[in-house]
Formats: sequence, C-alpha cells, structure tokens
Amino acid sequence: MRRVASLLLLVMAWVLLSACSPGGGAAPPPQDQEDAVSLLGSALDWDRSPDTVLVRLDTAGGTGNPADDLNVIPFCTVFGDGHVVWVDPYADPEQVLEDRVSEQRVRSFLEYVIGTGFYSWDPETGFLPPSTELPFEGPIVEQITLTLYGETRTLNAFSNWPRDAFANILERCRQLSDAPVLYLPTGAWLSAIPVEMRSDIPSLPWSNFEERFPDLDLSAATLENPRWVTGELAGLVWNIARAGRMQVTAGDNAYRLVVQVPRIQPHAPPAPEGG
Repeated sequence: MRRVASLLLLVMAWVLLSACSPGGGAAPPPQDQEDAVSLLGSALDWDRSPDTVLVRLDTAGGTGNPADDLNVIPFCTVFGDGHVVWVDPYADPEQVLEDRVSEQRVRSFLEYVIGTGFYSWDPETGFLPPSTELPFEGPIVEQITLTLYGETRTLNAFSNWPRDAFANILERCRQLSDAPVLYLPTGAWLSAIPVEMRSDIPSLPWSNFEERFPDLDLSAATLENPRWVTGELAGLVWNIARAGRMQVTAGDNAYRLVVQVPRIQPHAPPAPEGG
C-alpha cells in the first residue's frame, strides 16, 4: 500500500502544486496543468480483468435482517474491463443499471478519485468498524474501495474524508455511462427465508410460476443451502428481490427472497464451476 500511495501522492503533489501560483493566486498556463495530468495518467495502471473491482462505493454494517442486508446492491462498481454497475437513485422499485465504458473514461475516473486525496485520508480514527460477517449488525456507513497495482484500500465514513467527497465520487461514477441499460443477471444464488405472513405488505403467490419452474422448491432453498438459478428464473427472482419488502407465498408459508449475484454483490458466494 505504501508503494502505491507514495507513487500516486508524489504525482498528485505536482498536480496540486501546478494548480495554483506560488502565491495561491491565478492558475498556471493550461499547458502546465495538461502536463501534470498527463504524468498522473501515465503512472496509472490496473488489472483489466472483468473480475477485478477497481472502485466500489457501498456500505458496511447492516440492519441484522439477512433479507434486507444480503439483497443490497453497491451504489456503484467499476470493474477492470470497464464494466460499470450502479443503482438508479431515482427509481422505485429499485433499478440496477450497467454499461461498458472506454479505458479512457476509467482512467479519468481513477485520476479523479486519486485527485480527491483518497490516499491521504486516514483510516485510523479509533472507531470500531461495522461487522463484515452475518448478521451485518452495526451502524450502516458509506465506504469506498479502490484497487490499484494489486493493492486494495477501503475507507469508510469514519475516515477523515472531506465533506461531500463520497457524494461527489458517487455522482462521477454514475455519470460514466452515456447509454445505460437495465442489468439482469444470467445466474444467481437464491434463498427463501421463512417469514410470518403479513397482510400489510405486498404478497406474490408462487403458484403463479410453478408451471414454468416446477423443479424449484422454495422451502429447500435456505441461506445455508442456496439454489443456483439461471436464465429466466434468475431474472424473475432478481426483480422480485428488487421490489423491496415483497413476501412470496407458497401454500400456508411466506418467504422473503434473497438473490445474490457473484461479483455484483460483495457478499455473494462464487458462482459454481461452469455456472
């Protein structure tokens, strides 16, 4: 981590020093700024693998309710191959969008994140971080993860990042794409958590889908033994989970569905071999 931070901070120091005159007055000639940014860009490199999480903005902690906590989608994730997946903040029910952006856009975004001072923020604040094991109890706090040169650094809202830093980086992440489309998984882990049947929340009878998916037994898809589903079924349960506090009924039983997609959700189990 020190190697990455030292390299990038040295470059950023030049960028920041070039941004102001010695007296803190007018900006230098544009060519000076362009040279500094070019140097920063030439220092950046990253793993182009589709499995590499370059930047992720999400939360740590949780409510202690597995159905709520395990269905959470990170606010925005940028993968090494330029694949971007993010949550539309204005959609109800929740919508997840995706796109694949150019290497230059990824590079510019990384330059922006580093330029905020990310590597200078102090993670040692004395606050106990929220639990990363089920149940995810503890305060729900924003966090940013950045991976460069094989080194991963995660900072949360207890770090000394500047006011609005998280919101500004998130907004940049969501604006990377010019042509987003709805994300729909081709495979996912499905669990059905038994819950008390309630009359005050939306209810969806599983009998509506039994003819199409006769091999799925909700009672057998537990958190300890989730069912790997693909194709049309994966898309169906994904959309049900995105609908929020929807109970699925089967006979006299009610369930909350948990749908976890490998890579997209950090706590999802890996896909089965060949899945």
